Amino acid sequence: MPPFTLLARLRRLVVVAALTAVPVGVAAFEVTTERESLRDVGPLVGLAHLTVEGPDALGGLSAVIWDGPDRLLFASDRGRLFAAAVGRDEAGALAGLADWTSHRPPYRGGRGDLEGLAVSAGQLLISVEVPPHVLRFAGPLARPERLVSYFTRDDLDFAHNAGFEALVDLPGQDWLAVAETRAADGTHLAFTRARERLRYRAAADFAPTGADRLGRRLFFVERRVSLLGGWQARLTCVEVAVVTPGALLEPVELARLGFADGVDNMEGIAVRADGADLELLVVSDDNQAPFQRTVVLHYRWPEAASGGCRP
Repeated sequence: MPPFTLLARLRRLVVVAALTAVPVGVAAFEVTTERESLRDVGPLVGLAHLTVEGPDALGGLSAVIWDGPDRLLFASDRGRLFAAAVGRDEAGALAGLADWTSHRPPYRGGRGDLEGLAVSAGQLLISVEVPPHVLRFAGPLARPERLVSYFTRDDLDFAHNAGFEALVDLPGQDWLAVAETRAADGTHLAFTRARERLRYRAAADFAPTGADRLGRRLFFVERRVSLLGGWQARLTCVEVAVVTPGALLEPVELARLGFADGVDNMEGIAVRADGADLELLVVSDDNQAPFQRTVVLHYRWPEAASGGCRP
């Protein structure tokens, strides 16, 4: 995550204190969404841009996955999961998110900085940034009940607040976790469940922050921020076939997003097939900062539910 201002840091302390007082379990609360139009970019057709507003505890959404045909599951960098029902308009575009619930997974290690979500063999996987862990839970996805296993690489010299950001399942109950830390050669370290080491090459000054899989393709969101350019995001694709021990993953760029697309600190991505089309959601982490927003971008890639990464 990028550095915070003093005001943002103080605000996060207040949020942490508030969340600590919330008992473990499911809690419901009110959230409002504001919908705007979204432009097309590259091969992607823009369907909807949602701005999500709710209690302070809702912010910091770092990952998103589908939990069934009409519900989404989000991870927060304050150690909580949030679930919401998806509302659509007549054209199938995202119209709103409702029936929000919150749950804290049964895990107390580290800072609880949840960054990635994936599903493997029906069990929920969560990546934690500090220290870098990948956790596997049993039970319903939105209400995990028991920690089954964990993977850690706290022996690595990751930069502060730059551990495992992107997490994605692989065939055969495997997974891939990619770190935000950039190595000396400019690539990002990645590991599989078997501790096989790979590298991911992001674009200049971008870092991978989220991932999801559809069939034989992996989809990533990358993020960067600059004083002049503000927040930017890159959506990329990697063929599962190239994910082999020691491989350098060089993704295909699908789209590059900026100010005109209403982006913020984009960290989560979820994909799924919608008939012959591919449906893609991207969510931002507002870092619990008053000058940032929680947004959800909704795209469709026509005739791309199957096939390769090239548009």
